[in-house]
Amino acid sequence: MDIIKITSKKTVDNLEQLSEEKVLKVLEEHPCRIAEIRSDKRTFNMCKVVVKCAPEGRLFKYIPKNMWNEELYFLIAVFNTPYITCHIPKHIKNEDFFKRVFDYKVENNIFKVSFFDSYSYFKDAALFRDAPKKLMTRDLYLKVVKCNGALLGIVPEKFKDYEMCDTALKNNIYAIRFLPSRFFSDEFIERILSYHACLLKFIPEEKITIDICCKAIQNDIRAKQYIPQSLITSKQIVEQLNALEQNVETQMELSQDYDFYNRVITNTRDFIVETNSNPSINEILPSKEKRKVTIGQKREQQFKVYYITDLHLNHKLLKRFPKPVEKSEIVAYIRELIQQMLKGVEEYSNYYLLIGGDVSFSFEISEIFYRVLIEFVCPKQILVVLGNHELWDFNRFGDKTNHTKSVQSIVNQYREMFESIGINFLHNDLLIADFDIKECREQTKEEVSIYSHQRLLRMSDAAICELCKKSGFIVLGGLGFSGYNEEYNAECGLYRQAIKDKNEDLKQTQRFEKLYLKLSQSLADKNVIVLSHTPKENWTKYPYIKNWVYISGHTHNNRYLCNAKQKVYQDNQMGYHWENLKLKYIIMGRYFNMFQFLADGIYEISRKQYLEFNYGIGVHCDFNRIEGKLFMCKNKGYYMFLVQNQGLKALYLLDGGKLNRLKIDDLEYYYNNMANFCSAIKKGASKYFKALELLSKNIQMIGGDGEIHGSIVDIDFYNHIYLNPNDGTIHAYYSPQFGVQIKYKGVIELIKAQCPNLYINYKQLSRKRNELILTKSNVNDTTILYHTSFYQQSKVVKKMQYITNNNIIRFWNDEVLLVNKLKDGGNKSNKKLPSK
Repeated sequence: MDIIKITSKKTVDNLEQLSEEKVLKVLEEHPCRIAEIRSDKRTFNMCKVVVKCAPEGRLFKYIPKNMWNEELYFLIAVFNTPYITCHIPKHIKNEDFFKRVFDYKVENNIFKVSFFDSYSYFKDAALFRDAPKKLMTRDLYLKVVKCNGALLGIVPEKFKDYEMCDTALKNNIYAIRFLPSRFFSDEFIERILSYHACLLKFIPEEKITIDICCKAIQNDIRAKQYIPQSLITSKQIVEQLNALEQNVETQMELSQDYDFYNRVITNTRDFIVETNSNPSINEILPSKEKRKVTIGQKREQQFKVYYITDLHLNHKLLKRFPKPVEKSEIVAYIRELIQQMLKGVEEYSNYYLLIGGDVSFSFEISEIFYRVLIEFVCPKQILVVLGNHELWDFNRFGDKTNHTKSVQSIVNQYREMFESIGINFLHNDLLIADFDIKECREQTKEEVSIYSHQRLLRMSDAAICELCKKSGFIVLGGLGFSGYNEEYNAECGLYRQAIKDKNEDLKQTQRFEKLYLKLSQSLADKNVIVLSHTPKENWTKYPYIKNWVYISGHTHNNRYLCNAKQKVYQDNQMGYHWENLKLKYIIMGRYFNMFQFLADGIYEISRKQYLEFNYGIGVHCDFNRIEGKLFMCKNKGYYMFLVQNQGLKALYLLDGGKLNRLKIDDLEYYYNNMANFCSAIKKGASKYFKALELLSKNIQMIGGDGEIHGSIVDIDFYNHIYLNPNDGTIHAYYSPQFGVQIKYKGVIELIKAQCPNLYINYKQLSRKRNELILTKSNVNDTTILYHTSFYQQSKVVKKMQYITNNNIIRFWNDEVLLVNKLKDGGNKSNKKLPSK
């Protein structure tokens, strides 16, 4: 068989041949490319961009020494604050310098805060640490918390008076975590819990009583996970939980057909405050904080896509302000609505926000809304399409303006506004969130690109596939229009003066439909989101694409439909009469297969392509060196990666980054037998893997993690279940550190001791259902062991799971082929087997 070599096309421009204006645009996106420009060609403007946009101080070495001046140091202090201490000379850091920095950051609201599970990391901490103490007055801190309430965390305790804390809370409710204990009166706690019961998490434990816990779970049963361990077993709380949970229908059913591994798009529901419940741990065991660092290093492969449509702000404004008011009051009210809408969505978390049109029929009000929104959400995470109301061109009170604008002029006006503030605007456009692997450090960086319908229609299907091959997030967006709706279309006045007749409506509709049909041919196997204001039936009669998600509004008739044939989310339309704005979300996987569209065959690939493939399908892989040629065998959807030594022609199978020597040095032998080998593995291990999946589902039903890795199912980070592949017995154990296993008699005994919240869920669930498989075990007593025998067997199972879950062969055993051939009668396989 011929070997095909896959090469990567170089599309990188030579920066020294570009104009300075173009170079500056490149450096804004890729400041590291300053290294490609000769030192004598680097201008001061280039250096300013690098200092402002560089994510790491290591790039500062590329700035010529003669260009360092106070202006560059000022940019470091404003935009790269962590490097104040090590990169700004002491003689520069005087009182006037820091005053200018603070004034600029306050005026432009440039403060960075990252939230973690139990603490906050303030990226601007160095600024407050290095500034002269006499400059750090109460008034300055008050200005700071007005910009971002979460910065209350760096305000000295002596300044945390009522005004300071009240200002912080009004700006950001999560500033509650930094409130002094003295402010938590019973009245204040009751008011906080009525706002959101899950804020119980941030109330000092000494202030929490049984009555407070009961009020919290009465407001929202999800607050039960924040009840202190000392109160969770209280009779009053347990009785109230039981009474509340009897009214909650269990959404997950026991099923042998549960598809645990292949989920890409999961459940849709109203947003909640995401948390990690901590298990009880003896004080003598290793610190929980050290274990959390390990969790944080796991690559996040799932993300939330929030969506909302039909906000109709004008109707809410008219209700609040029946008479003309100052613009500042309108801005304040819109800020209040946005904070309400984003309740529970933490800053800088991993998500996108989709807004499906009909925000306002006034451009002025829409602009206010989006400019306030980016105070809370990174603009690059926001995707917007217009609705028919945006085409009305009315002012706030519904009066027509003096002139009528065309659809294109209105779109251009919005596009210019969105470009100025950095929000992604889609009007018959395709957004592709791509990533790139840096050769030096194997880190990833997601990049968002938007392609217009004119450009896409000129491209071939193969070219569009190439664009999207490394993307896990693709959105087709536009208003959609209503040309195929015989009853409600332009003739009913949907677009007022912008579109008056049905023919023009149909013309706009078919423009979007043409792009939709074009992409449906090339991206049908991808997980694409179609974001349109009008429902699909209004702009095309062609069927739904089963892999795609359709989000729309317009009708004010909330509808949700998700099955094997279609995924339709029209269920978060606010309409005219909604008092409270809220978000819903879907969870998507950032998975993609860059070799998906290649024909079966043997390909020579690069190390970078191997890493990109593994990253795309969600498989962790470290592969730092290669001696010889790297080959990929693809056959019937299965993949196998091999390295051939250049001198000896010896073949090695890649198990992640590990090389395993193979017995036969023949690429075609492995290519020809891949399908038979995988079929035998799947057939032989099917019952065992089904048992693992059922066990995982049982854990998820009671609120546990349920993640499967090898023979182990996680209850949470510390508590696990081992399913013995030899005899099918279940072993429950608690592992405070690798190699230490505290075994329990059974799963129920484990969760009762270590996960009391899950035990409550289990008791409630067991009343409604037959016995769960969690009750089965064969361990006689609770024992403490120091060994890793479980893990050795689990590694073998894990290699088999790469075949069943990812279609990747990471181990090879010729005996599997021989046994499979004998079971099939000895004559059914015509594939070449090794000679004895």
